[in-house]
Amino acid sequence: MQGLLRRALVPACVIGVLLLVAPGANAAPSGRYKGGDIEFRVSQNRINKISILSYHTCQRIGTGEFFNELQRFTPRGGFEIGGGGSFSGSRYVMRVNDYFDIRFAWVGRFRKGRMRAKVQTMYKYYDPYSPGTIISCYSEKTFSAKRRG
Repeated sequence: MQGLLRRALVPACVIGVLLLVAPGANAAPSGRYKGGDIEFRVSQNRINKISILSYHTCQRIGTGEFFNELQRFTPRGGFEIGGGGSFSGSRYVMRVNDYFDIRFAWVGRFRKGRMRAKVQTMYKYYDPYSPGTIISCYSEKTFSAKRRG
């Protein structure tokens, strides 16, 4: 009786461990992803080498004047892809050249070889034509991409 029970338990335990270790069905396959104004790489269930081009609404603080800018964001580091293919994260950089208070945040999901994410970006800089005036820019956009190889 114990030998029969042991023979049944060992394969069941091995299968259970394999299911815990193996990536889920919704895990993102490794490779390059591109779509519209976004591109990135996925390897070992991490998103890295992200590049996003986004249209920002900017305001000169204190003047009420609005205008638009295109800006590329390339956040450092990687973002882990969790269970069910979902991911989220943010990055903050205090200063890069003339820009400061730079923020990048996103929430998204991989499903059937495609990625969909809502991305928020913002940054500030001093107006070169009006000393002492700060310009604040913000963007929120939904991006989608699919694996390209």
